[in-house]
Amino acid sequence: MKLFNRIEINFIKKENEYEEHLEETAQDFLGVDDIKNGVIRHRNRHYSLVVEVNPINYALLSDHEQNQVEDSFMEFLNSLNYPIQLYVQTRYLDVSGHLNFLKNKSKSAVGELQNYIANLHEFMRMKLAQQPVLIKRYFAVISCKADKPRQSMQELERRVNHVIEGLYGCGIVARPLNTEEVTDLIYVAQNKKRAYVTNIKDSVTHGHKSLYTTKGG
Repeated sequence: MKLFNRIEINFIKKENEYEEHLEETAQDFLGVDDIKNGVIRHRNRHYSLVVEVNPINYALLSDHEQNQVEDSFMEFLNSLNYPIQLYVQTRYLDVSGHLNFLKNKSKSAVGELQNYIANLHEFMRMKLAQQPVLIKRYFAVISCKADKPRQSMQELERRVNHVIEGLYGCGIVARPLNTEEVTDLIYVAQNKKRAYVTNIKDSVTHGHKSLYTTKGG
């Protein structure tokens, strides 16, 4: 998937930089033509679907459980006859809702409780201003390309189900992202710091989506 493999692709292109043509739109750069029902449609009949993976705490497992996970994961990898891509996204955690909750609670509280909540709110606000909270999310990107769109979709669905079932056998829960979640994933990948202040819903409301989803113009 071009979006999540941009560094490697740019490195390969460097050797043939004199043969490159200029990308005319941001959409051409991203390599995403459309997103529908959670499926990313690229050019040349190429489709991708992103599955979010909830990791397990491997270090807390017993030796026996770790061996089971390793054996199951090895069996899952050996069952793959198509490539998948693992993608880890680090993003800023928006805690503005929690801060607003504390602020409102401090107004309605009385006595020492009011002072405690107000001090907690101020402490968290100052702490987050110095060092924002970062979280990691884990994804598997499954792609497929076929001569006919229907064939691509059928094969993509088969591959996604196979990956989800294979990971479940390792004790790992995974689920496919819907259209809004995929759009948010791409938005954060391209606007990491801005996404901390303005989320994808706000960007769409203000018309920013047209900057990278409308060709021409």
